[in-house]
Amino acid sequence: MQIYNGTYGNATTTTATLTAAQIAHPEIIQNIVQSICNQYSYTFTGIALGYGRYVTEDEIKKNTDKLTIANNNVQWAVMPRVRERVTLGAQINSGVGGSGAAFTMTLNTAFSWVRAGMVMKYYYAATGQYILFLVLSGPTANGADWDYSVKIVSSASATTPAAIPVDSELGFSTIMQASCTEDTTAIPTRYPDQYKNYNTIMKPLKQICKDGVATVTWFKADNGEMCWTPIEEAQFEQESLLNLEQGVVYGKSTVNASDVVYVTDAAGNSVIAGDGILQQIASGNIFSYNINDYEGQPANYATLLADLQDEIVDWSILNGITDTKLMVYAGTKLFALLQQVLADQADQSGGCCFVDYRSGNIEEAVLNRSISKYRFAGFEFVLLKATIFDNPGIQSPDESYTGLIMPDSDCLGNPLIKLFFRGGCGLKDVWLSKYIAGSISPMSGYGRTGQEASNTYSGYKIFKEVEYNVIVTDPSKLIWMQPFRA
Repeated sequence: MQIYNGTYGNATTTTATLTAAQIAHPEIIQNIVQSICNQYSYTFTGIALGYGRYVTEDEIKKNTDKLTIANNNVQWAVMPRVRERVTLGAQINSGVGGSGAAFTMTLNTAFSWVRAGMVMKYYYAATGQYILFLVLSGPTANGADWDYSVKIVSSASATTPAAIPVDSELGFSTIMQASCTEDTTAIPTRYPDQYKNYNTIMKPLKQICKDGVATVTWFKADNGEMCWTPIEEAQFEQESLLNLEQGVVYGKSTVNASDVVYVTDAAGNSVIAGDGILQQIASGNIFSYNINDYEGQPANYATLLADLQDEIVDWSILNGITDTKLMVYAGTKLFALLQQVLADQADQSGGCCFVDYRSGNIEEAVLNRSISKYRFAGFEFVLLKATIFDNPGIQSPDESYTGLIMPDSDCLGNPLIKLFFRGGCGLKDVWLSKYIAGSISPMSGYGRTGQEASNTYSGYKIFKEVEYNVIVTDPSKLIWMQPFRA
């Protein structure tokens, strides 16, 4: 779709208005929204709506279904890793456990779930060797900690080769039982992590006087069909989507842990809002870095490269990131910095493409016009420009060093960021503008309403009422590159 400006004239009187076209064909609003997201790089709204990202055919078919909410919040669950490492509450000394002798292993207070038959594994970092302990019995309370009777798993008389200090971590590896026994090992239940995010309501309005109808914006579809709207209405659509994009990324919840809304307007009405993407990212997944260490400091690029690789590798191991591709959405300054830092990791093997969520056709990446690919930290690293971090009318200049790192989709091929609306027909239902006619009525081709005597202005009002909710389906799967200057 092409979008361009013109003046009110003969062509406008013989061509359908955008308002009339949307009434006859509600799906047009999706095309308009996508075009604005593409033109102004509203990256994260576009991703959440399915524009310009990798999607599966199944996701394409279900896109409309996932855009509806019916409550003031969305709740979802994510299954974390089933197993977690345990920590020692007391040191295991060197040389214990010889001749198959049992000895006591003390675990910290949180680890009473360990049971007889479990095999605990410890890794000696200094030698690269590991040792296994078979749990015989327990737990037995020892103050706030728990004691277990264990033996070293070995085919000979083995002892601990070196001391294992207090607070060292061991992993539950497997289970072992004798053949002539009815003993079993109870496997602990791991429940999903529960998440909740509240809806955000926005009600933008604009009063347009008759002079605002004189200049128009044209929308030309790929099949050549055209419609138009006053330029001030087109600007209203753009600004409304910018409001949505800012809320999607930077929003903060106004609801406390007791489900009480703690922000009110001037009249005392509750102002409910949910968290945006940044506030939903797991707290341990924030890579903070000092701009002063790297801005104009090429000698320090190797340090940033090593630190970022360590962060990504550790994060991917901890959270089970098995994808081979990571998307990096960066402000322009971070984009330029990473191009320099990753120069030796550049991948020239081919371009990058996306799937249009409605047609399924492979398209060029229009939401992110600047794309670079690298082989880095065990991943194909796709660097894309996200200009929401650059807007000089909103952001501090240093925010252009902000970035988000994430897989393109979850293990089922669905997006990690989803946008829901209150409304039965998704975007085409909730995003349509409404009008209050003055002496001009958009519903009658922007003609006179005959109400001039009863109106104090020559024009009309346009407004929206949108209730939305953005969710990060698995907050552990994103890294926030958070800049600071010190």
